[in-house]
Amino acid sequence: MCFVYPQYFNFLYLSSAEVDPHLTMRERIEAEAAPYEAAQFYHFIKGRADQGRKMVVIGNQRYGDFFVVDPLRRELEDLGVKISFNRVPSTGTSQKTVKSDLFSDAAIQNIIKDSPDIVVVDGTARSYKEYIRRFPSAMYGYLNWFLAYNAAQGKEGQKHTGQYNELQKSSAYQSLVPELQTMSPQQPYRISHWVPGYCDRVVFGDDLEMPYAEPSNAGPEVIFVNPVIDPNKNSKFPRQLSMHQPGFLDDPDYKAMQRGEEYAFTDKGIAKLYEGKTEEEFVKNIRRHMENVLPSMIRATDPQFN
Repeated sequence: MCFVYPQYFNFLYLSSAEVDPHLTMRERIEAEAAPYEAAQFYHFIKGRADQGRKMVVIGNQRYGDFFVVDPLRRELEDLGVKISFNRVPSTGTSQKTVKSDLFSDAAIQNIIKDSPDIVVVDGTARSYKEYIRRFPSAMYGYLNWFLAYNAAQGKEGQKHTGQYNELQKSSAYQSLVPELQTMSPQQPYRISHWVPGYCDRVVFGDDLEMPYAEPSNAGPEVIFVNPVIDPNKNSKFPRQLSMHQPGFLDDPDYKAMQRGEEYAFTDKGIAKLYEGKTEEEFVKNIRRHMENVLPSMIRATDPQFN
């Protein structure tokens, strides 16, 4: 590989120990920022587990599964938390979307029998709408299912009038409610949210805005989680990761295709900083680096010492 002289000015210097030939420098930053965000989520779940809450944590594919829940699988299971994965895509999901097949019959029976908190995790590159914390449109799939679950018990619970009125007109919703009634659900679910740091309002997709509902310990809850952090809005974010782009790892298939060549000076010469361009390889390489960093991030973010 030949370079012209001005290109050398763009090369970083890394020790050989710092070079990961599978990751660009941008990806390396993101593969360390993601464990920081996941560690914040871990401590939130640990706090609820310590209070005796039963929980099922669902990683919505792809972000919530690949870069938050699955990397934490062992740690969460050690807390007694059940892990599950699902895929509700944001594309094509709206305020009126009803997924009658969101949960298997066995999963629904577990919800009815044990009333665990259902914690739905997903992230997005668009995690803010101006200064309001934003949840991806995929969350409508879960929100609307639980609105139907509550309605099956004659409990409308928390609703947002315009959206709920439109939802009730949906034939899928009208079919799901009586179907759930035949399963005799016992307790309605309160809808709540969790994001790192201060929050007073959230928005689902681009249009359903609502007050931030902090999780409580009163009864069963479905807790919507977006762990993505903007370092410009969080003073505790690690300074060495200040170049983190919130939600960078969203749409990993696109990120894998967009990779360009990148090189760095090392004590052994010029090194190429990546290999592998498929989504599977991209995710695998990010996850390998995350797994090396995650234990130290969990220790560094422990609320007992911060």
